[in-house]
Amino acid sequence: MAAWGLPEDKLVCMTTDNAGNITLAAELNQWTRLQCFGHRLHLAIENAMKDDRIDRAVGLCKKVVSSFSYSWRRKRELAEAQRELKLPEHSLHSLSECPTRWGSRQAMIGRVLEQLKAIAQEIPHPYMAEH
Repeated sequence: MAAWGLPEDKLVCMTTDNAGNITLAAELNQWTRLQCFGHRLHLAIENAMKDDRIDRAVGLCKKVVSSFSYSWRRKRELAEAQRELKLPEHSLHSLSECPTRWGSRQAMIGRVLEQLKAIAQEIPHPYMAEH
């Protein structure tokens, strides 16, 4: 606080993650510490992602997105199916899931769900029938 020119007597509360050094500093200085909601939410989501069913579903979504990322023919056929089904003409290939950014995972899953009917027309049936 001194390095930032913040008077300690004005401190009401500090928001932190769960890092041991920060937790200890707050405890030693008798500062009120509030755990960061975003960090806690991230930890809860990461914990939920350890479920094998969720891991399998995310893996399937990655395979589906990947199959449309590397084939111009699939992209074209998906666009045709979207027009035929009157779905938004959103691409799948621009979605890349990053494990440390759960929002990217959520966006990928949301887009696959949005486009499921069009995808089902274009993906070989072993993928879709198996899952």
